[in-house]
Amino acid sequence: RPPQAVMMSSSKASLAALRREEAKLDALIAEGEAALASEWRRWTRLPFVFAVWAARPGVETTEVAAALAASRDAGAEASDQIAEQEAPPLGLTVGGAKDYLRHNLHFRLGAAERASLARFRRECEELGLLPEACAGDARG
Repeated sequence: RPPQAVMMSSSKASLAALRREEAKLDALIAEGEAALASEWRRWTRLPFVFAVWAARPGVETTEVAAALAASRDAGAEASDQIAEQEAPPLGLTVGGAKDYLRHNLHFRLGAAERASLARFRRECEELGLLPEACAGDARG
């Protein structure tokens, strides 16, 4: 084979190996996140909130909030397609991924999630992990 063909073949193999390693790392991160959420739930009896969209007081959020809500809704509607695309590289079954996305992820904050965030904030305050400007600010 010409040298270019060998180099292309080698590059494709390297890229495939890199993707396999990334998938393994993603799976390890997911395991760690699951363990963290499980421990938080055991300790507090509250759900673990992995992420929120937030802005400082006084920042106009109407336009961005609408865009984020539309993105959230589109992602939730496409959960089956997301599972079908993302599960195999992570070594997960498509059915298991679909079940996880349908039953384990929640995209709105209810009373329990808000209580969990407030608890997390209190824990951070007690440990001195919040900047002084945020300490005691109970907007949560």
